[in-house]
Amino acid sequence: MWTLGSGSFKRIPRLRRVNTHVKQPALKAWLPDATWKKLCISCHQFMAASFEDNNEARSVRHLKQLDVLGGEKGALELGYRYLNGKGVHKDHAQAYQCFEKTADQNGKWCMEAEFQLGCMHMLGQFVPTHDAKAGEYFEKAAQKGHSLAQYNWGLALIDGWAGYEDHLQGVEWVEKAAAAGVAEAQETLARLNEPKH
Repeated sequence: MWTLGSGSFKRIPRLRRVNTHVKQPALKAWLPDATWKKLCISCHQFMAASFEDNNEARSVRHLKQLDVLGGEKGALELGYRYLNGKGVHKDHAQAYQCFEKTADQNGKWCMEAEFQLGCMHMLGQFVPTHDAKAGEYFEKAAQKGHSLAQYNWGLALIDGWAGYEDHLQGVEWVEKAAAAGVAEAQETLARLNEPKH
């Protein structure tokens, strides 16, 4: 019997991963397809979040798998990565496609994707600067409750850069954003409410 400090021991070589076909787990045979898909999506979300700080390449790989499985959070996160160049090469075209895909799914993260699309149109990232198109995306996200989109849509209506001007409705949207805690909206309201000299 070997004990600590009692002599030499045989070093066990590390096992290496070999690119061989892996059989589907037995669990899949017992679960309905929809449940299996949800389980896979949950696993890839967890793995993407786990590797985010220490291994960007792995995190991105799991996000791409999420995107393939139809997890809208995966497409949205990939959009952020491509937009900022985090773990992948900065690519505004890919970011736009990811945000568009998430917005089209009309799910939980749809309003965030619409807000990002509005910002890309407003700033001219990948697409030419197009204020009216940016306004459309901000309006969609604002109506779903996105506070920054409410602020931007309110400004678009006040300043008229979204295609038409409606000062009263614009102020209402800025008030909604201010009530949600957007500091810029609160400052804008303070400026709008200052007495004119």
